[in-house]
Amino acid sequence: MQSISPPGEVIRNGYLLIDASNIDDETFAEPLPMLRCTPGLLSNADDLMPRLIDVASLSPEQQDDVTLALLRETTGNRPPVICAWLDSSTDIDALARHVARFLVGPDSEGDFVFWRYYDPRVFSLAMTLFSPVQKEALLGPITSWRFPWCEHWWSVSGPGREIDPLGGCKSAWPTGKQWNSLNHSRLVAHVLLQMQIVSNKQSAMLPSECLRCQRGIDIALINGEQHLKLTDADELAEYALYSVRYGDAFLRHPKLDTAWTDLVHGKISWSDLQALLDSDDHRVLNQQSQWTQLPTGAA
Repeated sequence: MQSISPPGEVIRNGYLLIDASNIDDETFAEPLPMLRCTPGLLSNADDLMPRLIDVASLSPEQQDDVTLALLRETTGNRPPVICAWLDSSTDIDALARHVARFLVGPDSEGDFVFWRYYDPRVFSLAMTLFSPVQKEALLGPITSWRFPWCEHWWSVSGPGREIDPLGGCKSAWPTGKQWNSLNHSRLVAHVLLQMQIVSNKQSAMLPSECLRCQRGIDIALINGEQHLKLTDADELAEYALYSVRYGDAFLRHPKLDTAWTDLVHGKISWSDLQALLDSDDHRVLNQQSQWTQLPTGAA
């Protein structure tokens, strides 16, 4: 997973992977031909399934339009519409079948779920967690998966060959441990945005900062949920933000020495723990904060 420059000219080829649920009247100047990627188990939800656009089949004016829409994906905080720009030598029908193949499968509890792996907020996390074998299976006939995330463009190279379709989704499906992280995809994205806000940065995070913060937030969320027994999404997000922003200065703060154990055993709440730090403590934490340094361990 490498950061890349955005397209420097109008795109004329490849396939755009679209999240239909986020399209509005302002996304494209006119309706565009799209092929739906719908697995058989989700035929009743066809309208919400991801779609593909064959860029080469568009008119020059339409190609201008989709290029502008593509470039807008790294600005603002809107949910992604164009999730990826794909290169593949296969035809669009075969590519749609491949995309649909990994949309449905069992979660960590064995229940069948719709997995939005194509969403950049999910895909970027999956690429940091997956083994090389899982990545090759997920990309299959795709040779280049370029996507917008964290205000940058990124690229992952694929093998360009389809894996055995008789294997179903298993070859590229998350393990139970990976689900622990992937279930937090939206929270990770939320905390990343908060990191940008509280740091008062006038420009985007560096690509290396995006990757390190994503990993740190993921670790903090798992720790908060599994070890500190936090269940509320807002509390988990706050804990992750504090952990990554302040690191050990927060996690090992003298005033919180016994509070972590009390929190685990339900003797105090998350808000009670926060209240142990006064305005002077927060001022010192802010002065010492070097938020790109990740925490060295769990609380």
